[in-house]
Amino acid sequence: MLVKRFSILLSIIYITIIFQSCDKDEPDYSPPPTVQNFRVLLAQDLKVQLAWSASPVSDFYAYVLTREDSISSIEKVLDTIYTKTDTTYLDIVDSYDISYTYRIYAIDINGNISYPAIITQVSSGNSLPPSVPDSIEISAKNNDGQTLISLSWKSLDYDIDKFVIIKSWADTSDTIFVDYPKTSYIDTNITIQTRYYYKIQAVDLGGKVSSFSQLVSDIPLLPPELLAPEDSSIIADSVIEFSWKKVDGAVAYKLYISATPSVEEFYKEVVVDSTSSIIVKRVSLSTLPEIKAGETYYWAVATLTKLDGDINSVSKKWMFIYKPASGE
Repeated sequence: MLVKRFSILLSIIYITIIFQSCDKDEPDYSPPPTVQNFRVLLAQDLKVQLAWSASPVSDFYAYVLTREDSISSIEKVLDTIYTKTDTTYLDIVDSYDISYTYRIYAIDINGNISYPAIITQVSSGNSLPPSVPDSIEISAKNNDGQTLISLSWKSLDYDIDKFVIIKSWADTSDTIFVDYPKTSYIDTNITIQTRYYYKIQAVDLGGKVSSFSQLVSDIPLLPPELLAPEDSSIIADSVIEFSWKKVDGAVAYKLYISATPSVEEFYKEVVVDSTSSIIVKRVSLSTLPEIKAGETYYWAVATLTKLDGDINSVSKKWMFIYKPASGE
């Protein structure tokens, strides 16, 4: 039975180690001792944590872990571990209701294989509710022809069935279901200049539920309305005063200047101002060697709802021509 289980595995091992053993005068056919202290540290919620004592042999090559389920009774290789001091393993099983038999074999560099250490009747039932979804990221967007709010989060559990998202705005709420393993959601059923709130709950395969996550929110914003310099302006001064109207909900803005409408900007700066009705940013052209007399340039403003967040909305692009006064 042992030879049948590992005939293919042994042929691979012999190919791998043939060069290590070809110079031996006397072949070694002695198998390593059976792995000791093979045990289950944890068995719950589809997780089985196994552990064992390190093999004492000096010619160690690998451990081979196998699993046999009570339905098929077929022994399958879980993993091959090549470091002698790696003596734990986390297995994620398929069902709360199936029991499993685990075996571990030690193999030496000559291809000799030990008798297995065996653990039987291991099951991993639904014991605990899932952990609360965390590391939640939210980002609203109203640009590139898209108006949406994207959500993403992390889950530490392996037995999740779905996530429940509670969405609320004004005096209204909605419930959204996201099937595992997906841990993100894009909400396109939204209105510009409306703030939306979300909280997330995990539901496991046994029906147990987590607590709700922290509440997160964001708001898709109107594009900023540019004021000055007006589109197609001719700029003579060495300092340009850019201005635009405040957008309710924005905590900061990003000012861009580029050489053409389609290329990446050569100047961008975050302007933090959530209170002024008119936002003003003065830019000295002496700090921008890219600006050349007689050339055309483009500027635009984007909104941010978080200082370290993604772009929310973007204004139109206006152009200006730099024609400095004589002598500048």
